[in-house]
Amino acid sequence: MHYILKLRMQLGKAMLSCLMLAIECEGKNILTIEGMANQETGQLHPIREAFVKYSGMQCGMCTPGMIVSAKALLDENPNPTEDDVREALAGNLCRCCNYKRITECVLAAAQTGKVITESLAEAAGKAVLSEATPPSKNTY
Repeated sequence: MHYILKLRMQLGKAMLSCLMLAIECEGKNILTIEGMANQETGQLHPIREAFVKYSGMQCGMCTPGMIVSAKALLDENPNPTEDDVREALAGNLCRCCNYKRITECVLAAAQTGKVITESLAEAAGKAVLSEATPPSKNTY
């Protein structure tokens, strides 16, 4: 229950999980932060890798929503501007005020050229519908 306001991807669109009834999800493919990694190898999705590499998280409270929102943006626009990123992430609140680094992480993920639909399908494996787990330790 740590990430109540996280976003879920539904039909390629980011949705606020706090505003979705469970019955609305029945029979739909749902992607959460847990699904953005290869379930067999543990390899993180390129967006998650960028957040780790460039310190895009501090307390971790906003991270799932930011990453899923970034994924929705990069699916629609693989070459966003800084303003595009800010607009796409505008609904997510960061209590640590880490917006500059978060924006840089999304732009870095876009520049890697790895964020394409095929890599997402490969990295995600099966869609996951579950609660996010809090980080086990602060690695920064």
